[in-house]
Amino acid sequence: MLDLLLFVALLVQSALTQHLPPIGWGSHSEGQQPLQQQPDPSYRPIVLWHGMGDSCCDPDSLERLTEMIQRWLPGVFIYSVQLGDSLEQDRQASFFGLVSSQIQEACDNISGVPELANGFNAIGFSQGGLFLRAVVQQCLSSPPIHTLLTFGSPHGGVSDIPNCADRSDTSCSIMRSIVRTGVYWPWVQKKVVQAQYFKRYTDMEQYLSKSAFLADINNDRDDSINTEYAKRLRSLDKFIMVRFENDTMIAPKDTAWFSFYNAQGELQDLKEQLLYKEDRLGLKSLDKSNSLVFSSLPGNHLKFSDDQFEGYIRDYFSQKV
Repeated sequence: MLDLLLFVALLVQSALTQHLPPIGWGSHSEGQQPLQQQPDPSYRPIVLWHGMGDSCCDPDSLERLTEMIQRWLPGVFIYSVQLGDSLEQDRQASFFGLVSSQIQEACDNISGVPELANGFNAIGFSQGGLFLRAVVQQCLSSPPIHTLLTFGSPHGGVSDIPNCADRSDTSCSIMRSIVRTGVYWPWVQKKVVQAQYFKRYTDMEQYLSKSAFLADINNDRDDSINTEYAKRLRSLDKFIMVRFENDTMIAPKDTAWFSFYNAQGELQDLKEQLLYKEDRLGLKSLDKSNSLVFSSLPGNHLKFSDDQFEGYIRDYFSQKV
């Protein structure tokens, strides 16, 4: 039976992450990226969290972005979230594990960094942005987070297989069938990261009763609203959500702005949902105070230029404290 459960978990994981773009791997020492010896305290420190299949310090992704940020903001202290004791463990953790435990591990790690003790800004890429929002909402021990910037993050959940817009694609149909069968199995919900933010809008009863992460972090359960989540999210100075106009990795693409499907399959903007109307996460309050930013970039998932990235850094992170 255990073998069957593991097999189903692997099938669901494979389906939810199929067509994952290849990640570049270069030579790099194992463990956390080197931190600056003499950080400039005039810039607020920045915490990064990578996306699926990446790691904290890959030289072709987050390490490169770290170097660019430090070029634009000389001396800024940057901490990149790493789960586990090595880059490979960190990469594996982006696929497998209980997300709530991963959030707690990140909270503990962040709380142990002296340079972050007076507060920090945060940037999350894809699912890393969703997880950083969870850090804001759930981490009792975390220093204050001032600005949260997320790129292509599935804040509203995902409802389909990556890169499967073509409904006639046979392989996609097979993968959808696998996901429908097993995504809410308890074993899968405990083991497969992407399953824990999958939201099957055609079966909300199962989602609400069995989701191990998203239903909680989005306050989707009417009978168990956590008012602390809204209180903590309202404490942000800015929450910037970047959507990619041609995103095929997360479906719907507008989930990056909390948009999602209703039971009839119609896409609902955030402001049409109870999540906003009842201010369950504090998003309405942030919006009314001009602290919630809906931003959009052309192109596919996480396909931004250096100049575009620099624009966000200078607009939201260059102010000295």
